[in-house]
Amino acid sequence: MLVPRPHLSNLLKREQHRLQLLSAPAGYGKTALVHEYLQGLEQPGQVVWLRLGGRAQTLESLNSALASAFGVAADAVLALLGSGKVGTE
Repeated sequence: MLVPRPHLSNLLKREQHRLQLLSAPAGYGKTALVHEYLQGLEQPGQVVWLRLGGRAQTLESLNSALASAFGVAADAVLALLGSGKVGTE
């Protein structure tokens, strides 16, 4: 059963970034939320879904997973995302 979450979908739309991380335990509706969000976009662009297995990730392991998903070398991930640095907001 799909439970619409327009407030969360609208938040994702309002906070547009080249990379968005959505993290929650299994069964909390991440897939449904992303599906709802993408349905509301005119041109969703490239979407990559990474399963991190509930384990803590290092920057290197996350970068490697992104590189593999995008089909680029690990040192090209930040350039692909349009940033020359890693930071938090």
